[in-house]
Amino acid sequence: MAYRSQWFDDVLVVCWGTQCEEKDIAVITEMMIERHRATGQMAAMIALVSERTQVPDASVRRAFGESTARMADSFRCIINVIEGTGIGHSIKVSVVTGIQLFARQKHFYCRGSLEDTLITKQPRELRVDGAQLLERIRRSGILTPPG
Repeated sequence: MAYRSQWFDDVLVVCWGTQCEEKDIAVITEMMIERHRATGQMAAMIALVSERTQVPDASVRRAFGESTARMADSFRCIINVIEGTGIGHSIKVSVVTGIQLFARQKHFYCRGSLEDTLITKQPRELRVDGAQLLERIRRSGILTPPG
């Protein structure tokens, strides 16, 4: 599996491994849509992209854009946490920004760290106790990237 995922109440945290694959994007999309169907509530997603995660190819970028559009009614925000520095980091940020523009979603964010996401620059749509969620995520073990 190229990722790990875990629900923390109504926040899905996805930790990508070295590579994102179309089949994984489809599974995550269905998780978000099914959660919305089951609860009637829109969820949030935090996607953790490590320095080791490769820049997605064109087919994966297209799948991300289609996925984001498909689950538009199922989420209140998607936050991509892209770790790292340098040219690889810049390329990943550009790819995520391009997907956002393609999907035309308003509540789509890009951050540099989980701490920024939950404590310093928490989007208002996330609506969580940032310190508490950060501690729960750290204790869960999900932060160790797969692959």
